[in-house]
Formats: sequence, structure tokens, C-alpha cells
Amino acid sequence: MEATLYSLKLSHPSRAALGMLRHKGIEPKVVDIPPGLQPLALRGLGFKGGTVPALKLGGRRIHGSLAIARALEELLPDPPLYPADPAERRRVEAAERWGDAVFQPVPRRLFRWIMTNDREARRWLTEVSGIPAPGIVAVTSLPQAVLFARMSGADEKRVRADVAEIPSHLDHIDNLIGEGILSGERLNAADFQIGVTTRALLGFPELAALVEGRPAAPTHAACCPTTQARCRPASPSPGSRLSALFRARSSVGERSPHTREVAGSSPAAPITPANIAYSERPTALRASSGTR
Repeated sequence: MEATLYSLKLSHPSRAALGMLRHKGIEPKVVDIPPGLQPLALRGLGFKGGTVPALKLGGRRIHGSLAIARALEELLPDPPLYPADPAERRRVEAAERWGDAVFQPVPRRLFRWIMTNDREARRWLTEVSGIPAPGIVAVTSLPQAVLFARMSGADEKRVRADVAEIPSHLDHIDNLIGEGILSGERLNAADFQIGVTTRALLGFPELAALVEGRPAAPTHAACCPTTQARCRPASPSPGSRLSALFRARSSVGERSPHTREVAGSSPAAPITPANIAYSERPTALRASSGTR
């Protein structure tokens, strides 16, 4: 069956869709849209929504990982993405919805907030996406980064709350595994929906300690297919900058968000289970000599 999956290079929901397609024995053509252009590109391709993943499957256009899972199950029931027993299926669907609505947005907001506050992070994204002139694009893409952060509610208060809530999210996943809803003998739709987000959190080195050692870490690695990067970026991964940005912003007092960026030399204490509670503390922002 001919399939084209429209994605972003770093989109974890797109990884969920890719994993489910491969689970069904379909190897799609993957089209990575340049970051920021997905709303225009997808509407130009006839999709009603402007976010990824989006899938052309036969003559159908399917938008969003939840809808893609349902469509794949309808078209190709075997191997299944949902249990045959109605009660068990409802439990998997409930976990899948939680993964989509609650857990999946967490790394998206973290990433987008970092993009609004760190020029080197935007340069990294440009490099890993294979876009020319990364130094120039890192500067000119700031307004676009701010827009996408606002669209997902990625302000500092929300991001700090997200970091503080990660342990409780992981506890919930551990409970789902213990109840047999996730990580069973066969992967299901909720495994893919949740597993790619667990894997995405491991892309933030300072958050990895919160995930590693949990039951979800090894079992959900199988749910996250890897893709070949176009190049090896010279800039550091934005995931390594999270606590540096938190620490720098905490030290500069009040200012309006998004007016200047945090300098790359700011000291930082690592985010660990022992000190994560500080992330719940509201922090005001203002311009100072520590910003640029």
C-alpha cells in the first residue's frame, strides 16, 4: 500500500506514526518539511490541519497520530494496534489519549521555549534540518520561534511546571506498565503514542536521569524508529541548555519575555530528582547585562 508520511525531522508524534506504519508492514515515503513551514505546506497538500504527522495512504489524507492509528487499524487489522477485547481496548485507548493530550506536548513546549531563548539552539535546529546558512537563519528565525512557542503555550511558567510534573507522568506510565496496558507481549497504539515521548525526553540530557532506570526507558525504545540526520550539527544540542536557561533567567530578575536571549555562558545546576521542585517556583524576567 502506497503511503507518504509528512513529518518534521525532530517530531516525536511523527515518529509514533512511522512506528505504527512499520508495525503494520508499511514502509512509507517520509517527507521532512522544513521547520516552521508545516502549516503552509500541509494546507497546500490538501490537509485541513497544519501540524504533523500527516499521512497520504492510498487515496486518503489522514491528519494526526490518533487518526492515523485508527485508520491503520481499519485498513489493516493484523497485526493489531488495539486489543480484541472491548474492555482492554478501552483501557488502551484511554492511555493513548492521555499520551496525546497530556504527555506528548511536554517535550514540544520545552523545545520551543528553548528555541525562543537560545540562538545556538536555533542554529542547531537549522543544521540538523539541513537548511543552508544556519548562522543567519538562527537570527532571522527568532520571530517564528516566538510565534510557535506562543501557539503551544510554551512560556517559562508553563515549562517550569512541565519539568516539575515529569516524575508524576513517569509514575503514571509505570502504573500503566504494571497493569499490563503498556509494554505487553505486543506493542499497541498507546505504546507508540507514549513511547516516543519518553524517548524524546531522553534527548534532554539534564532530564535523562528522571527517565533512566524506569520500566518505560528500555521497553519504549523499540517504539521510536530512528531516522538518518542530514548532517552532524556543530552546535550543541538544545536539550543540554535547559537548566542553564532556567538558572540564567532566575538570576536576572523581572523583564518582558522574548525581548532578549539568555547568554550561553550562564552557570547552571543540573536538573535532578533531588532539586526538581525548584522548577515550580515562578520566575520573573527582565533585561540585564546577563542577556543578549
